[in-house]
Amino acid sequence: MRIATMKAVDTRLGRALCSMLSLVAPARGADWPAPERVREIALVKFWGMGSIVLMTPAIAELRARYPHARLTFVTQAANRDVIRLLDGVDATLTLDLGRGPAAFLASLAGLVAQIRRQRFDLW
Repeated sequence: MRIATMKAVDTRLGRALCSMLSLVAPARGADWPAPERVREIALVKFWGMGSIVLMTPAIAELRARYPHARLTFVTQAANRDVIRLLDGVDATLTLDLGRGPAAFLASLAGLVAQIRRQRFDLW
């Protein structure tokens, strides 16, 4: 896939996915919740392996602030191996983008169902 095409897909698909995810877990205020109230944290980044690696300090900060919380990374399936290399991430939920529209829709439905079951305290 060409870079221009990837950026266009990222822009359109990223906005759509963020809109859909906001229906599952509405955004919260800027205040940090108390550590004892946070059990599940989702980190969401679908594109850019380098950007995912650059999230390492944020992961470390979340781990320090919420030591008992479970950190789950939500990303596309192609990034799964990169996520495994990051310290502090407990689980990965993925979206499969590479097997056609029907497989994408099935993967998206499964991802949304998993996110709803997980009941994240922070995004």
